[in-house]
Amino acid sequence: MTEKTKTLIVFLAIVLLGTQSFAAPILDQHHEPDNYGGSYFWAEQFLAQTFTPSISDQLHHVDLIIDVWTGQPSLPATISIVETISGEPSGTTLGSVNVPSLTLGWYSFDFLSESMMLTAGMQYGIVLSNDDPYQAEPSDGVGIVWEGNPYPGGTLWRWTPTVGWEMFGAFDGPGDADMGFRTWMVPAPGALVLGSIGVGFVGWLRRRRTL
Repeated sequence: MTEKTKTLIVFLAIVLLGTQSFAAPILDQHHEPDNYGGSYFWAEQFLAQTFTPSISDQLHHVDLIIDVWTGQPSLPATISIVETISGEPSGTTLGSVNVPSLTLGWYSFDFLSESMMLTAGMQYGIVLSNDDPYQAEPSDGVGIVWEGNPYPGGTLWRWTPTVGWEMFGAFDGPGDADMGFRTWMVPAPGALVLGSIGVGFVGWLRRRRTL
């Protein structure tokens, strides 16, 4: 292999790795509430929404529609992506991001730096939690918006110290409500241009052999 060929391979590798940052995220799973209700989490109560990706890609960011119950939430609070066990959001944590003070509306939470690859057809959970032991009153909690028209790929869950994880029940019993959420995926590093670069590189090698 010549020095020029080695240099070209290194250059293509750099380009390939850099494409991840510029790939446009793709909307995958989502649930858009029409009729709003609310619940909340604080130090001793966590909430989670399970979802099932339709494509195997890296998670780019998650949108959630969130409200504050009253006042501003105490920190630290986190949003985590976890694996599920028999549908319950109690598996391994794949990545987490900090949650700032929020008001009513849609918010985006960036998970790109967590480098999480999700698998199509497998169920995961978006978990909202709070580690502040002094934030123990509902009036200090962050509310989430839900409705009773269920999303088919998952459901809303609630965790409490006395019960553990249980499906959230709103109108017709457990499992009948979901958060307003959107999951955005980005193809694996270089996937968008791997084919075109590979074809171009093979063509370049063929042209060199004919010279």
